[in-house]
Amino acid sequence: MNDESDSPSQTSEELIETLLSTQRNIAQMPMGIERFRAINTLIDDTRIALRVIDARIGKMAQEVNATRDELTFVKRHRGKLQTFRNVLAGTYRNPDRAAANFDGFVLNHDSTKLRQMMKDPDRLGIVRGSSFLGLIKNTDRREALDNYERQVLKMIDSLIGDHRPYLHALGMDWEGKLAEQTALAAHETEQKTILAALVKEMQEELRSVAKHLTPEDIGQLRKAEHRIVDWLNGTPKATAAEALPEN
Repeated sequence: MNDESDSPSQTSEELIETLLSTQRNIAQMPMGIERFRAINTLIDDTRIALRVIDARIGKMAQEVNATRDELTFVKRHRGKLQTFRNVLAGTYRNPDRAAANFDGFVLNHDSTKLRQMMKDPDRLGIVRGSSFLGLIKNTDRREALDNYERQVLKMIDSLIGDHRPYLHALGMDWEGKLAEQTALAAHETEQKTILAALVKEMQEELRSVAKHLTPEDIGQLRKAEHRIVDWLNGTPKATAAEALPEN
């Protein structure tokens, strides 16, 4: 794994297993410059994997937030609809049927046409106080129409913009999706913790191997490798940033 572009196709578990397999192979190598270089490469590869997983965690956090926002929207709108149903009961004989009719109109008409249609209270259902033989303007009907003008239209206007997205959102188990996404994000965070621990473990291993390098090994070190060895052997802290990347 010498390139971050190699990593995204692998799961976090596969990334970790690849790195651990390399670690096991390194453990079989004799002390010396080749083992030193292999450990150093493994540390670099592990840091690449950490960046890959960090990116995944960031993306998952965005997805969790989006789902949480959607769930909040659904719950908030559902609360408004309960109030709407109570308001409809002041105008219609069957408020549940009126609410269902409103759903159908919202799904089939744009907001401009819908507002025009809703000027007629009889669109949503049978108004309280109405007669099957005609629209008798008795007291019950007058009160029902007054409720429509004062409350129903006001609520319709507040619901129209969000109601179609709400109806489409009902097909999704948002709570289940949120729980699943949260669990996946937590799992990725656990994998990141494993990798961070592996980096520290290999740094200690690198320190041990560096102490066993022979003068001949030291003579073969590249400039960057010299800086690493100097830092591991106690060179002033200013050199550390050039030697080993931080966690």
